[in-house]
Amino acid sequence: MSRNLVSITEAACHRNCSDQTIRNYIRRGYFPAYRNEKNPRAGVLIDLDEMDEALDDLPQAKVRAGVRAFGKYASVYSLHPDARR
Repeated sequence: MSRNLVSITEAACHRNCSDQTIRNYIRRGYFPAYRNEKNPRAGVLIDLDEMDEALDDLPQAKVRAGVRAFGKYASVYSLHPDARR
């Protein structure tokens, strides 16, 4: 199964929201983000299919901004094949 990975900015454009909203969703654990270990400066990537599936199930409500970029409920996984979850 291939992933449709995009940056946070691209995911925000796809959902017609701000970058911070996508970061808040990741921090709250609504869907996982992925980090490319070969290029750590690229930031995290989001699978559009996973994001759409997760957010379509959420009620339409305004999400309040968090303090940290990624909280304790966030799921950020390595894309490196040898990394463990």
